[in-house]
Amino acid sequence: MDFLDPRHRKAHRRRLFIGYVLMSIVVGIGTLIVLYQAYGYDIDRKGGGLIQNGIVFVDSNPAGASIYVNDVRQGRRTDTRMVLPAGVYTLRLEADGYRTWERTFSLEGGQIQRIVYPYLIPNELIISDVIRYEALPSLATQSPDRRWVMIQKPGQLYQFDLFDLADPAKPPAVITLPVSIITSPSAQATLKFVEWSGDNRHVLIERQYEGKTEFIMFDHENTSESLNINTTLGIAPISLSLRNKQWEQIYFLDAIPGTLRSGDLRARTISAPLVLGVITYRTSGNDIILYATQTDVEAGQTEFRIMEAGVIYKLKVVNQSDAYVLDVSRYEKRWYYVVGSASDNMAFVYENPLPALKPGAKTPLIISGILRIDNPRFASFSDNTQYFAVQSGSEIVTINLEDDRQYRLKLKHDIPVNQKIDWMDGHRFLYVVDGQSFIVDFDGSNEETLVTMLASVEPFFDRDFNNVYTLEPSKLDASKSALTVTKIDLAQ
Repeated sequence: MDFLDPRHRKAHRRRLFIGYVLMSIVVGIGTLIVLYQAYGYDIDRKGGGLIQNGIVFVDSNPAGASIYVNDVRQGRRTDTRMVLPAGVYTLRLEADGYRTWERTFSLEGGQIQRIVYPYLIPNELIISDVIRYEALPSLATQSPDRRWVMIQKPGQLYQFDLFDLADPAKPPAVITLPVSIITSPSAQATLKFVEWSGDNRHVLIERQYEGKTEFIMFDHENTSESLNINTTLGIAPISLSLRNKQWEQIYFLDAIPGTLRSGDLRARTISAPLVLGVITYRTSGNDIILYATQTDVEAGQTEFRIMEAGVIYKLKVVNQSDAYVLDVSRYEKRWYYVVGSASDNMAFVYENPLPALKPGAKTPLIISGILRIDNPRFASFSDNTQYFAVQSGSEIVTINLEDDRQYRLKLKHDIPVNQKIDWMDGHRFLYVVDGQSFIVDFDGSNEETLVTMLASVEPFFDRDFNNVYTLEPSKLDASKSALTVTKIDLAQ
């Protein structure tokens, strides 16, 4: 019996050991191969060398465009995924009836890039009237969810057409701001849309009359519930903004210069002064205030400070200027604060600065980027907050907060230094010159003409950006003005 023979038992154990070792090697090699593949490593089929791939997700609006990489057509259309070796590529998208979209990008090994934002413009724009007016309306606004468009009726200061873009065939509702809540309703006055609340129902309106200012919270769903904020709270603010996009919660600069307070429209109460000496400010959430002040600062300088939950932290001292840029927002669970002075020709992007500013903190103050631009005048986050931009006239510098990469744009058309360029969506800008609108991607590529329009009112898009609405002369009756619609997705 072999199992009783010491020599056979020893040989058996040796064979088992060798088997275990070989199996471990096979498993180890397999694991290593899988790990390398997970990081994009592969064998070059042509040269036989080791390469590292990256992944690119590609989509477009409208979908189904043909994809070309370095002028080679791929066997797939948007929306898709491509695995490419690390390198520099030129991506081109083409679709019948649309202008070509193109961008050059760098792909690193193991990197995932999402180029899912291309917006294709038809070669020939199909434009039609939605509704005609005897004169060109001078005031219009759109809700944040892009469903509601409110247009002031020409010659009717307090009357508006309300369009529901979710049901474009439906005639507009005619709504009226209650005259009973207006101070001196017969006085000459002008209106200005300031801000929508997050419920897409309330819009803040500023009214100028007889050298005075009052603010109205207009409820377009139930106009009788609209409020005159000045008379409701007994205040005379010089500027006002919503707190955390809630219609009933506000911040305002008091008539006493530089005094910032909060107010509650439901409870009809105002707070004690929150901050004094405020030059300009931005807010986020319920309790974050980023502001500029010259209080307790050396002559010729201005300090940016953050107030969170009633505690004030000093962020950055800059040179005094006639203009400052500042904003605050959150991206991928990280808070970003941006501050700058026009006289310093730069803006600073801070990532999660509050832990580093607290007493006894050991956390370093992180600067994600320094955006250098002459005479910065405006600053803003994209709709998805992934990008931040600083603008001065026709020049823009953007930073991608996902990888801290910066892009410098010089627009093809001259923009006055006091004209702000707005984000169209999460990836591109929209601007207007002499009644013609243009769009351009965050990195300066694909600058395209869009539609003609009234210079003071930017275009409105429906929820999926399939159609664009503008105020301009009628396409059917040259003696009238109109709200027009232009089809972007020709398949719709």
